[in-house]
Amino acid sequence: MSEYSISIEKFEEIREELRPLATLHYEEMSKGFRVIGIELPEYNPDFDEHERNSKVGNLLMYTLRYDNELVGYFGVYFSKSLDTQLPIAYDGGVYVRKDHRNGIGTDMVSFVLADLSNR
Repeated sequence: MSEYSISIEKFEEIREELRPLATLHYEEMSKGFRVIGIELPEYNPDFDEHERNSKVGNLLMYTLRYDNELVGYFGVYFSKSLDTQLPIAYDGGVYVRKDHRNGIGTDMVSFVLADLSNR
């Protein structure tokens, strides 16, 4: 039986598997912006920098898999507020492949929020 799984994976362990999905994500965003007259620059991710951030604990990659195939992700970056000096987390990209947009993304977001609230 086919099923979804949501977990945390190290960026450095999934970077090449993530690349085509991240490219699809950027292409979709670009098309949406073009509709309103905005042209985004060419996609040119710095995966080495993402990996450095992951290795020092400043990036968490939540992954959505279907039968072990990567079909979605939610990247979260950690920093500290320059205004309050308190820790903050911010969205580093959320994506679910079109053929898996059936409500599972809501489950992924719930998983991420629950995990973050326990950190």
